[in-house]
Amino acid sequence: MDYLKIFTDFAQSIEPLDDAERGRLFSAMLTYARESRIPELSGNERFVWPTAKLHIDREAAYLEKKRESASLGGRTRQARASAVKHPQASSSIDAQKDNDKDNDNDKENDKDKEKEKDKKYFFSAGGEDVPLPRGRYANIPLTESQLAQLRAEFPGDFQQRLDRLSEYVAASGKVYQDHLAVLRSWARKDAEEARAASARGRARAAPRKSESDDWMKEYVKRYCKVKEDAS
Repeated sequence: MDYLKIFTDFAQSIEPLDDAERGRLFSAMLTYARESRIPELSGNERFVWPTAKLHIDREAAYLEKKRESASLGGRTRQARASAVKHPQASSSIDAQKDNDKDNDNDKENDKDKEKEKDKKYFFSAGGEDVPLPRGRYANIPLTESQLAQLRAEFPGDFQQRLDRLSEYVAASGKVYQDHLAVLRSWARKDAEEARAASARGRARAAPRKSESDDWMKEYVKRYCKVKEDAS
């Protein structure tokens, strides 16, 4: 690739990174776009790299289709030049011209569709079906609808829960199929632990029979028996 196209929404993905991590990420993107070589990344930028690589691959595929279309256009111009020398083939050339025009229209439509896909694919905040990197380390892909569910289920601390999972994934390297399910599982375990802790607290607060009470009862019992025997 001769250039690297990046949508402005990409800023949301790299917001958690510091300047050094952003510099390494952009250097890696340029290297991959120019040489198709996957770099080695060791910092937090490695969590954003899969997203950046997918975008570069899509852009490379689009440029390849564009080059193929340009090559087809060159062959069409050669056919038209040949028709000038051979008028008897003019009707065939006209038919080819109409066919090329239809192909051009189809390609323009495909091009527009590709642009729309690019805008929505990971780098766009729009489109509920598109997961975006979330959390403190931008390594938790959630769609807008999933994020809305998270806010609804944990309105008071959804961001803290999301950052907690993001930090754990960054530190452990674990990969989950459904991050929303993990957050719900953690919330259930937290609630169970809170109930158990509350039960232990109530048990500690309940009045306990002291050893002095037992001693006093035994003393009274023996004293009464002595008096009965004396009488």
